Amino acid sequence: MAVRRRWRIAFAAVAAAAFMGCGKPNSGERFLSGFAGNSEEMAALFLLLDGKDGSPDANFAAIREISGGFLKAGDYGTLIRFLSDRVIRFPDDPYNAHHLLMIAHAHMKLGSLPIAALYFDAIVRNYPDMTVNGSSIHLASLLNLTDLVDDPRRLARYYGELLSRFPEDVNRGVMWFRLAVALEGIGEWEDAIDAYSSYAALGSPPVPGFADAAARARRIVNYQNSSRDWTFESLEALTAAVKSALDNNGVSRLAFIQAKTNFFTRSWGQGDVDSRYDFLITRYFGPSTRVRYADDFMEESDGTGVYLRTWGWPQVISVWYLYFRKVDFPADPSVHGRWEWAGIYFGENF
Repeated sequence: MAVRRRWRIAFAAVAAAAFMGCGKPNSGERFLSGFAGNSEEMAALFLLLDGKDGSPDANFAAIREISGGFLKAGDYGTLIRFLSDRVIRFPDDPYNAHHLLMIAHAHMKLGSLPIAALYFDAIVRNYPDMTVNGSSIHLASLLNLTDLVDDPRRLARYYGELLSRFPEDVNRGVMWFRLAVALEGIGEWEDAIDAYSSYAALGSPPVPGFADAAARARRIVNYQNSSRDWTFESLEALTAAVKSALDNNGVSRLAFIQAKTNFFTRSWGQGDVDSRYDFLITRYFGPSTRVRYADDFMEESDGTGVYLRTWGWPQVISVWYLYFRKVDFPADPSVHGRWEWAGIYFGENF
């Protein structure tokens, strides 16, 4: 109740000055001046407000009609003033959550997105939920907030509420993934991995804006469930170990160095396809195999990975580029930033 009272005080302090000396509280004159729609009909609706027999439900019906008139005329500024006036003068009106929702939408129409987000957040935090035309006010507010807010901490709260309160009204798979990304953003890795696991358990549905959602979730969950004992402290240490194994025909050593999860094999330009969990280097490296390697790396532009050109593999495509990359797994600081042999590109990169 204290939070709600502070919101009311803040709301009144911001808006009250706009309504000082504006005439009778229930008069529509101050809102209809310059109105481009049917002024007579709107004036009649204003006269219905706050009559001696007017119940909250009857007033709400009139307010919706008046609001609809302002919306139809595209007069969003007057709509905001009208509804703000109602909320200030009638702080206990059971329909104030709906009025604030309309104010938030009007601000969106005017391009005032940060202000709209403040109203949506205030509705969820300070007002009980209500249903209008079969739709939840809180559900509508939370969904709008997930589009308007960038802060991962706030997003984690909003997605968490959507999943806990409205699981049947949202795409749970998408919500779990977006919650996981938000939790990643604030370093809550244990909860993030649980959210990714929940997303994967629902079949890893497509997530708008994340073309690699399924692969991302799978990569993180697989890494969490692995031993991660194949990583090296530095690129130099990893490279030396691989070259030594190739020089000495150390097939078992190569097999140990190869990443045990999320290891990929692909052709150049193939893109991020499903990882090959069953790729075993021992199938392609026998006692008589003589593989050679280049002296220098081909490096990624962002410095997170390098490619070592090798040749002499007993396959139709005998040139393989071994891909070494930095481990990106903040959930485990003991391996984050180390190096691993993560995959193979077949053929030349023309």
